[in-house]
Amino acid sequence: MRAFHAGSGLASAMVLLQTAWFLVRSGIVSHAVDPPAALGVALSVLAGALAASVPGRAIERLDRALGSLADDRRGAAALVVAASLVIGLGGAALQQQPSWDERFVMPAVRVAADEGLGAFFERYAGLEWLGRQHPPLPILFYAAVRRATGCDLGGLRVATVLLGTATLVVSLAVARRLVEPVTALFSVLLLLASPLFVRMESAAMNDVFVTGFFMAAMELVFRISRAPTAAATVLLGLCVGCGAVSKYTMAVACPVLAAVALHEGTLLRRWREWAVSVAIAAAVFGAWILLARRIGVFEGQGAWLDEMARTTTGDWHGLRFALDALVTKLPSGLGVYLLPFLAGGAVAFARAGGATARLLAAWPLLVSVPLLATLPDNRYFLPIYPALAIVAARGLAPVGAERTRALLLGWMLCTATLAYYSQVDLDERAFLFQALFGNPLVGVHSPAGPVP
Repeated sequence: MRAFHAGSGLASAMVLLQTAWFLVRSGIVSHAVDPPAALGVALSVLAGALAASVPGRAIERLDRALGSLADDRRGAAALVVAASLVIGLGGAALQQQPSWDERFVMPAVRVAADEGLGAFFERYAGLEWLGRQHPPLPILFYAAVRRATGCDLGGLRVATVLLGTATLVVSLAVARRLVEPVTALFSVLLLLASPLFVRMESAAMNDVFVTGFFMAAMELVFRISRAPTAAATVLLGLCVGCGAVSKYTMAVACPVLAAVALHEGTLLRRWREWAVSVAIAAAVFGAWILLARRIGVFEGQGAWLDEMARTTTGDWHGLRFALDALVTKLPSGLGVYLLPFLAGGAVAFARAGGATARLLAAWPLLVSVPLLATLPDNRYFLPIYPALAIVAARGLAPVGAERTRALLLGWMLCTATLAYYSQVDLDERAFLFQALFGNPLVGVHSPAGPVP
């Protein structure tokens, strides 16, 4: 009974937090409750009512089933795949057409797929967004999909959902190495209640690529630490190198991978394997650097990254960009309704202490600190979301079987959030306090990152 009341209280808190968030965003931007916010509030209240109406016995049976399934690696992975495909494809259908960087991705993909790689690299420097700041691997992947299937944006979103699903399966494997199976399973399912993760999983952009390679590299570090093989060593180097050729922020993964090796006690003991992996990663990334110099984009991209870093950290005007990312976009990207669980899990891990707690604290910090100091776009923090989800899943433990009700409600509240963002002007909502203080990136030629 105590667990039931605790779970009901958390479910109510989830709806209240979500409702307050819609009202605050709407009030600051529009000075009134605009129709998209009213829709979000209505859907959130409806979601809370639906979640509360599920009988306690049904929740207990479902929770027992999830607990049993968590012990079966293949069964848990199959559940993650099914949930990811349903939620990801739903997210792809709900998103605006096109959304965010898709407006720049699609022209580049059409050049690479329809005109050939020669024309693509010849025109690379002139392709908006891509030529100025990004490496080419995601575009080449999408171009291959387009050439094979003839699809346009919708088909590329489906391909991204498949990549996101693979990322979640790998995240499940990593989580199982750190916490008990049921917590690991709930952590991955909670990622599918995160508005930013679902939006990035279902948009034809490059964020899922770097997150997927990051998580694959982490799993390979665990494998090499415990049972090294030549194949795993080569794959680790390829994952890090391909991640860097997907998005330069893969660089923030390297300290986390070192932290994993330190956690496993193999940072020095496996130095040969790490050296080989580093050499392979450097070869992959170096090949792109040589090509970038040849096609004339290397210096320009370096200058743009330097400009962005100085703009976002050089004065109070830019500092607000970092504060907005940390204080508003990160919580809402994870899902404000998950914050009570995240806080509870953080307290539980802090009290327990140990190597796992230290790694789960180091993982977000090692990624977030350099990003906040250089490029605090909310999407760039996506690689820390699996760690935050593990902590939040631990925070669900005190409510017992009611954690399953909270999970179901989280999925519904995430859907309400996606419905809200399908109706608003995304540029207007790019910064929560834009209406009060102005856009932190005024004068900088860069699209704002997606609102979480």
